[in-house]
Amino acid sequence: ASALSVQRGGSLGFKVSVAVPGAYTIQVYRLGYYGGTGGRLVASTGNLTGITQPACTVTNTATRLVECRWTTRYTLAVGADWTSGLYVAKLRLNSNGKESPVFFVVRNDASTAKILFQSSFTTSAAYNRYGGYSLYDFSSTGGLRAYKVSFDRPSAELEEYSNLLRYEYNMIRWLESQGYDVSYVTNLDVHTNPSRLSQHKVLLDAGHNEYWSLEMRNAVENARNAGMHLAFFSSNTAYWRVRFEPSTSGVANRVMVCYKSATPGD
Repeated sequence: ASALSVQRGGSLGFKVSVAVPGAYTIQVYRLGYYGGTGGRLVASTGNLTGITQPACTVTNTATRLVECRWTTRYTLAVGADWTSGLYVAKLRLNSNGKESPVFFVVRNDASTAKILFQSSFTTSAAYNRYGGYSLYDFSSTGGLRAYKVSFDRPSAELEEYSNLLRYEYNMIRWLESQGYDVSYVTNLDVHTNPSRLSQHKVLLDAGHNEYWSLEMRNAVENARNAGMHLAFFSSNTAYWRVRFEPSTSGVANRVMVCYKSATPGD
């Protein structure tokens, strides 16, 4: 997706590539309880034309940054009445039935829900090894990890350590089954718009929120000092400090930088 979250009433671009050109469809679901079914279909497309986009490449050899310079193939119109939440777009290729998910959050920036649920997209980016490199030696080509990772990549797979369906999805199901008043953001939204925190009583973190910028940390500590409650149903929280940079094409906050213990030239 062209962004990690979208304000309801806005639009979100999908950058799609297929190995063999052909038709595909997209079904968009909001994840939640829904009487135990786990999700609700909110939008679907007819057949879309799939093309093979350029191969994803290492655009910075020193940091082993991999970016997919793909064009937008479909733009999703997000309804002004869509409920804030964690969403998944399920892409399905007609010729062989293969599927791929794209996760994103729909925000309601005017919400004053008691609970603000923070989804950990930075951890997903860190463990994603699409194109050969993640922030981990064990899953990177030649055992040499990247120092920079891009959000302009599909997910290589639903990693055990960063799988939103394993951790956050189950918390969301439970919260909504109990009728809690919840609004949703990504942790990158906390980085870019920290004032949102003051509209809510509780910041809830679930699963594996390992990668934080200084701005995120300061925003959460300041909100706590102003009286916001913090609930961490998670482990390995706020472990590595990161920063965000533009993509090589100039889009802000599309690259996450994390040198960890090694700081060559940084």
